[in-house]
Amino acid sequence: MELTHEALSALANAGFVKRAFKDMEEGRGPAISVKEDGTIEAVYSDGQVAMLESGKSLRDASCTCPAANLCRHRVTLIPAYQEWVRSFDQTAGTEAAEEAATETPVPHASWSPADFTDDRIAESFKKSVIKQAEALAKSAPIIRVVNRAGDSAVPTAYLPMSTVRFFSAQNLAHARCDCIEGGGCAHVVLAIQAFRQARLTDGNSLDLLEQTVVLGNGKQRTGSRVFDSPNAAECRETVHRLLNQLWAEGVSQPLLSLEKIFVAAEAAADSLKWRWIQESITDIRRMTEAYHARSSRFSDLDLLEAMAFLYARLECASFADDKADETVEIPAHQILGIGVAGEVALEHLTLIGLGTELWDDTTHEGVRFYFVDPDTMTLMVMERGFVKNDSSRSGVLGRRVAGLSLKKMSRSQVVTRGAKRKANGTVAFSSDSRLTNVLPLSSQSWSSLGKPLKYGRASELLEYMRSRPPEFIQARQALGRLAILPAGTVLDWGWDAGGQKIWAVVGGAGQDGPAADEDIFRLELPFKNVDKFAVNNLAGHLERQDMEDICGLVGLDRGRIVMVPLALTTADQMAVLATGEAAEAVLPNREPDESEKSETRLVLEKLESVLKRHLITGLRYRGSLSSGDLREMQSTLNQNGFSLCGKLAEALERALRDNDEAMGLKALSQLGLMLQLRKENL
Repeated sequence: MELTHEALSALANAGFVKRAFKDMEEGRGPAISVKEDGTIEAVYSDGQVAMLESGKSLRDASCTCPAANLCRHRVTLIPAYQEWVRSFDQTAGTEAAEEAATETPVPHASWSPADFTDDRIAESFKKSVIKQAEALAKSAPIIRVVNRAGDSAVPTAYLPMSTVRFFSAQNLAHARCDCIEGGGCAHVVLAIQAFRQARLTDGNSLDLLEQTVVLGNGKQRTGSRVFDSPNAAECRETVHRLLNQLWAEGVSQPLLSLEKIFVAAEAAADSLKWRWIQESITDIRRMTEAYHARSSRFSDLDLLEAMAFLYARLECASFADDKADETVEIPAHQILGIGVAGEVALEHLTLIGLGTELWDDTTHEGVRFYFVDPDTMTLMVMERGFVKNDSSRSGVLGRRVAGLSLKKMSRSQVVTRGAKRKANGTVAFSSDSRLTNVLPLSSQSWSSLGKPLKYGRASELLEYMRSRPPEFIQARQALGRLAILPAGTVLDWGWDAGGQKIWAVVGGAGQDGPAADEDIFRLELPFKNVDKFAVNNLAGHLERQDMEDICGLVGLDRGRIVMVPLALTTADQMAVLATGEAAEAVLPNREPDESEKSETRLVLEKLESVLKRHLITGLRYRGSLSSGDLREMQSTLNQNGFSLCGKLAEALERALRDNDEAMGLKALSQLGLMLQLRKENL
């Protein structure tokens, strides 16, 4: 009786559920009866009989039809039974129907998975599963629990590598996990423990909106600190040597000279199972290779940020490790990613396309598809690369992915039973085409999405981004920060010939009235030869002002949201900018208004430019970065109120003069972090 349309879609699939409700509406439902032991029996007009035992999950139902797994008969049994209970005549109804009508709780009444007792857990799970959960809990995983009130509320727990949803307040068999087991797994037990801990912290989990907990309150469970071992100290030192070599010799140094230190750093992190350190090193390696391949994916600013973040992650983990005997918000092993599985198989997955990026370099070309699981709001990215050859005259747009043209794939919804998700959020589909279906998207495909992906106002996203912990202590993800915002009104736009990008100032209308000043955000789409029509496509929509929602990669700049748009919806379609049909557009040659840039902002941009340039060329060949230049930079920073940045510039000058690599790396990394923080808000 608790299973809603959403729950049935999660436990079965949307196609069967849609047909089941259609059959019920058209009066083609089965004849329902309940046996003495509580088993529900449904007899259909085609002679098939479906049965569901008391206390069992929908997936445990049986049917006389040839289908080996779930079928339309088994799915239709649920809404047919619900209708039978609701419409029975008390005077002539059966005892089973009366009992179901009087004792079944109202669906979505306020409740929490914390209400499940230890006895209920012992009845619902095998002993081996409970022991596995106990072992996983010792690593003190970070779990985000959401339990919102309302008719569509589904208590949900977001674990490091899986998501658990509870569709029943009575039956744990209906709890669904997106891991390969689908349910009845250790992740469900961990999720219950997380809701219990949230209740203890919050005081009343029935009113809980959202809370992140560390099982065991983040206290050290192993009896020893993470960084106490010689291997940990060696890994930290190896990572520092890698960063120092990149800064000293520059990214432009031959890849062969970097191979040995990259391999050593990745191996050291892998041996300790420091997943996020290993992912960070691999990302820096890819960026370095992208520079040498003249790839459109290379960004000197992204590389500067990645190197600063890697250093900061190690420092924050070391600090948390020193506080291991106390309660810390995020323990060291979570900052490092210890115990995070490299890859997990997913049981059943529905993915909605959010946009596509194209890239190319001297020898390869490729694509990144961005997806979201609408049930759990988990973001994922699929990457494919191809070797350039004479047969690919049409470029990357002529390629095929999963048997479909790249254009069609970019505007699709994927339903698959053969997917694997890596720790960094990348997903791969099985080569068996029978396990994957691809359906076209419409203008309404994003309508069911919500936070933390889709926001009604830019100010809500701004508040969320400012309240999140720094990226360098979160899980390392390959897909950046993605968001959907309402387009509202195009206030101004143009083509920046100097910056080779199209820009726009957009006022998101919001869902409940005109936008305030804080709901205004910027669009910036750089021109790339690999997707040269994307700029024209965006210009056409800006000119027509027909955009409803925009999805893209977001960041902060001068206290406002800045988005690199990937896709958008209009009243009648979803448009992917990189793969859309070539559009003709007249681009007004107009640079964005930079009058709001303060003198202090220009100082920061100059410092950032210096760091990026020397990251490419190397500090040993620093040329213009002399002691005098650094002292002048320090003076300018101090005069503009950046005393901390000034001290870091002074420390860098002293480190270069004394050839102190440790001090120099610390100063460079902290300067990179401070620059990002200041630029986001000034």
